[in-house]
Amino acid sequence: QARQLLAWGLPPAGLLVLMSRCHGQCFFCAHPGVTDPPPSMITPWSAVGPWLLENRRLGLETLCIGGSEPSTHPYFAKALQRAQQVGFTEVELMTSGVTLAEHAAAWAGAGVTRVCVPLYSADPSEHDAVVGVPGQHHAVLAGHVLSSWNIPEPIPTSIAWHHKPKRAFEAANETTAVVAAVRLADRLCYELAN
Repeated sequence: QARQLLAWGLPPAGLLVLMSRCHGQCFFCAHPGVTDPPPSMITPWSAVGPWLLENRRLGLETLCIGGSEPSTHPYFAKALQRAQQVGFTEVELMTSGVTLAEHAAAWAGAGVTRVCVPLYSADPSEHDAVVGVPGQHHAVLAGHVLSSWNIPEPIPTSIAWHHKPKRAFEAANETTAVVAAVRLADRLCYELAN
């Protein structure tokens, strides 16, 4: 991996693939074994720990963590902790961004230095069609922007989840109340307009 990155003129980095369940239903990978892999396909810790150590021994200082949705991996937090312990100085997380607003501060505190969120189109309807999650384009962008502006919770997470009421209601916290209010207001506006 490092040789190929250097050939492309990019700094060398190791790509750790953490297979786990994904929030999206992107047409290019939404099939059994990828978006909701069986336990046998989840990347085991017995592969993660040694991989981190070996890549650090090779002199790599930058770690890219990818996979179907690495942040849902059962050893994601442990991998971040181990990456810091063995000396990775840069950690890039490739994520769908669905939980970015909710977890950005914790991830940064655990050593994530960059986050890569795919936007498949500047047109929200095209992006949402690709990922199979209506409203994800503007929800992900808004949640990220609000977090980067240090807007306090529960606002960024509520905005990021306003098209995911089930998820918000399962959280059973302040976000639940805000999402319920936003959805009620949306419905009232719709009814009054019609």
